[in-house]
Amino acid sequence: MLQANVFATIWAYIAGLGPVGCGMVVVGAAMVVASVLMLASVRRWARLSEDERATADAARGRLERALTRLNWSVPTASLAGLSLLAIGYHLVAWGLPDHATPLKVPVQWWFALPIAAGVLIGVSRAIDRAESQREEAGRG
Repeated sequence: MLQANVFATIWAYIAGLGPVGCGMVVVGAAMVVASVLMLASVRRWARLSEDERATADAARGRLERALTRLNWSVPTASLAGLSLLAIGYHLVAWGLPDHATPLKVPVQWWFALPIAAGVLIGVSRAIDRAESQREEAGRG
């Protein structure tokens, strides 16, 4: 009897979200899971030596190979994972009722999140390039 009441309460809550709210929660939750997996992979990737990172075959997993090909630093990849986490959280928060998640960017300002994430990742990539050019100039 208690289980039926619990499931009825959960179902009523989900039905109250509507299709758009449910979609936002599902997509946001998927982004949060993807970002956690990405951050775990970046952590594993950070433990590889420079020689192992230089060859894509030495890096295990798809993300590690992608980061090696992109020549992203650990801080840039971590920033990308955290940005994905923040955007996913906000999708979940916007899909739920206002009283459930008081900490969120107002939905009217949704565009600020991807813009801020893009700017931060772009600046981090520019810093990566400047550091690699400085290292190449020091060697040459």
